[in-house]
Amino acid sequence: MNNLENKRYIMIGLGLTICTQLLVMTGVLMKAYYPIWVGQEIKVKTQPIDPRDIFRGNYAQLRYDFSDLFVTETDKAIRENEIVYVQLKPQGEVYIYDNYTFKPPESGIYLKGRLGNQHWNRKSYRATFGIEAFFAEKEEALRLERELRNRAVAVLRVAKNGQAALVRVETAKD
Repeated sequence: MNNLENKRYIMIGLGLTICTQLLVMTGVLMKAYYPIWVGQEIKVKTQPIDPRDIFRGNYAQLRYDFSDLFVTETDKAIRENEIVYVQLKPQGEVYIYDNYTFKPPESGIYLKGRLGNQHWNRKSYRATFGIEAFFAEKEEALRLERELRNRAVAVLRVAKNGQAALVRVETAKD
């Protein structure tokens, strides 16, 4: 092999590497926007948590009633990081917790999440769904701080596969 052929193979390898990286980044972006493009919009109640973080900036952390899953006697073999599906049902203008399963439900609105740490009482787990953080401009974050002290609802877009995206946070209507 001569020097010219080596440079050609290096350029082809570099081009393939760049294309692969672009494809991976496109896939990550598509996955993040999938529920926003095709999902059904629903509203869920939030629980107040301090919405400011010095290190993360203008950041609101949200918590939901359905994030704490209580373990039944038949679920003793579950593990942390296991995929869980939380079924939601409409109640007025918002959706509330109905049930959880470890297999995707055949119908209805549900969220796909992961079990986190088991609570100290060993009777419940905290589940996360990728909708626990909301970044906003400074004025918006301050408004959220006031609204989360009262009652607020999170507006989600939920795809048919249970993937959810947080769209906005609004004041709850009584």
